[in-house]
Amino acid sequence: MVWATLGAAVITGLFALWVANSGDDDPKAPPSNAASSTSGRGEPSADDGQGEEEAAKLGPATAPAPATVTAIPDAGEIGATIKVQGRGFEPGEVVRIYMDTKRGQRDTTVKSDGTFETEVVIPGSVYSPGSIGEVRAVGLTSDITADMPIRVTG
Repeated sequence: MVWATLGAAVITGLFALWVANSGDDDPKAPPSNAASSTSGRGEPSADDGQGEEEAAKLGPATAPAPATVTAIPDAGEIGATIKVQGRGFEPGEVVRIYMDTKRGQRDTTVKSDGTFETEVVIPGSVYSPGSIGEVRAVGLTSDITADMPIRVTG
């Protein structure tokens, strides 16, 4: 009985909210959420559509591409030096490069275009020949993270 009463109250509340937000009964009336323009004095002003035109020039909003990290080459022997490149990080921030360890192996600063490039050594203390490791880049300010597997050869 309590659940039926509670359910009825919720449905009644939702219906009241829907009715309150549905606008006037006049189907020719503009929607209640339509944007309106006013002059600086609070009076209605003519909208020449320039705001919509400017928005169209900008195009649709897009989310930034996810950060990536690339190891070149993507395989190597223990002790080999590999180039690590990244993109999609915050300009000017420090990125720490990890090689499957909790201690970062190298810090580098991101360029103004959101990219970085540095070199690291495949550590023998972590890997053995034939294992798969990981290069991880972490932005120390933004906490943006990207990683890539590498293959440790004989």
